[in-house]
Amino acid sequence: MYWGAKFEHAAFIASWVTPHEPLVEALLAQAKELTADHRLPGYEDWKSAAAQERETYREAAAIYSALQRHGLSYVKSSQTLGGHPAVSERVRMPRLTLENRSANCIDAVVLYASLFENLGMDAQILIVPGHAYVGVRVAPRSAKLLLIDAALTGRSTFAEAVASATHGMARQDPASIWKVDVARARLSGIFPMP
Repeated sequence: MYWGAKFEHAAFIASWVTPHEPLVEALLAQAKELTADHRLPGYEDWKSAAAQERETYREAAAIYSALQRHGLSYVKSSQTLGGHPAVSERVRMPRLTLENRSANCIDAVVLYASLFENLGMDAQILIVPGHAYVGVRVAPRSAKLLLIDAALTGRSTFAEAVASATHGMARQDPASIWKVDVARARLSGIFPMP
């Protein structure tokens, strides 16, 4: 992925978000089995904002647990071949991430975004100097995001990954954060790669 000198191409990372990839759907089938009611409904219009926020946390925790059981862990393999190493990096498609059970931070972020988008949830990719986080809007039209440090999936609890992302984002200068709203990218014509 070529980010551009000033990350002007960051929105194109949404092309790596592949919600209808069969392995993404298989992982969601495993995640639903980890919930008490064996379902992952995404957003439900009939719920209050507070109830939907609790549901979003519950579903995100189930997805996190399913990825842990799958054996996903961090492997720094972002080296790019060719020019522009400071503003480009290798990004694996979610299928490869799931097949190999390894991901660097951006690989894991696009995988989580794929899982959330599949459920009809509003996924966000947050890129900061040297790292990336995934966010999911806690309820439709809410300004609040549930943030996850996806790189911690193989070695920390869900609560620790949420705390790490929340703390990490709070330390960032807002000018150094590049946010990619996957739904907005879709509206602008950036679709999943085949």
